[in-house]
Amino acid sequence: MDIQTTGNYYSKMQVIPYYYHLNLQTGDMTPVDVYIKEDTEYKPINKFGAAVTGWDPSSVYDFKATLDWQSEADRRNYDSEEQTITEYVQSRKYNVDETGNEAPIRIPLGQYHTYGNAQIMHLSERNRTFIGTSYTYGDDKNPNDALDEFNYNQQAQRWHFTFKLPSSAIFTPHGQSMTKANIDSVMNNNSVIIAAADIKAVGDTYVLQYEHPTGNGSINIAGTTHSLDSIPYSVYAIYSAEKSAANDLSISGSH
Repeated sequence: MDIQTTGNYYSKMQVIPYYYHLNLQTGDMTPVDVYIKEDTEYKPINKFGAAVTGWDPSSVYDFKATLDWQSEADRRNYDSEEQTITEYVQSRKYNVDETGNEAPIRIPLGQYHTYGNAQIMHLSERNRTFIGTSYTYGDDKNPNDALDEFNYNQQAQRWHFTFKLPSSAIFTPHGQSMTKANIDSVMNNNSVIIAAADIKAVGDTYVLQYEHPTGNGSINIAGTTHSLDSIPYSVYAIYSAEKSAANDLSISGSH
């Protein structure tokens, strides 16, 4: 996934995922926690609403979120123009440490950049490319190069990340124990899992909250419409509560 920002919002971005269970028969929406199973032990990787000021990160298993830029750059449509703009901004922009030493800003590279986990993600320079240009809808807004193109290049950014929800994820009602009955109550063919995220971009002056322009709206599943208005965060995906990517083995009819 990527998110684009415009303006002085090139400091960092925070992403906190939230997951909900939607009962397709009753329409009830309830928060859920996410677990994975390692050997014989269940470990929580996302506890609903746990990532608040002063929270204890050790309360969840550190299911790391990583960016493999070396293999993902092409899949993320990082073309030569974006690369040129990003590297030009890097050549002109510096970080200054406490002793006054300057170092060029960092950009995505390499195979293993960790930027958080399934509970909370902190996107930084290594997640960010630049896409700014003086052209708007084909019109040059910088006639005769009156301003350095750098001033435009750095003012639009693209943030690259991945939501860490493994195909082996196990859901339980939020705050309830890991029992077969609790798992079965949300992981069945009468349910879906709704994924939402609290996304904030940190700028020089303000912190912006990402929201869908018209709200989350509604979804239609099996002929029934369900409102998503009760979810305060931006919905980005809806998953089967019974099946996972492990079930998606046949390509029949898709090519």
